[in-house]
Amino acid sequence: MFECRICGETQYYQYYCEDCSIIRRILLTYGREEVKEILERVCLRNKKQMNYKINDIKKEKDQAEQAEPNSDETYKKKNAIKTQ
Repeated sequence: MFECRICGETQYYQYYCEDCSIIRRILLTYGREEVKEILERVCLRNKKQMNYKINDIKKEKDQAEQAEPNSDETYKKKNAIKTQ
């Protein structure tokens, strides 16, 4: 029995599991540096990208709050109209 050299999954006949074999072939085809650059560009976020995403989420939240008024305020206004 062997352990996959990348993920550690137990293997019976190979040094790499099926998924890691695919990753290994990609590394051999494109080269370590190019694959590393692609992974950093696609999978990781830099500070600018993080701030953009945070601001985007805040905008969506603000728009949702404006479209749907606070339920407590709506309830108070309805009751104020009924008691007058």
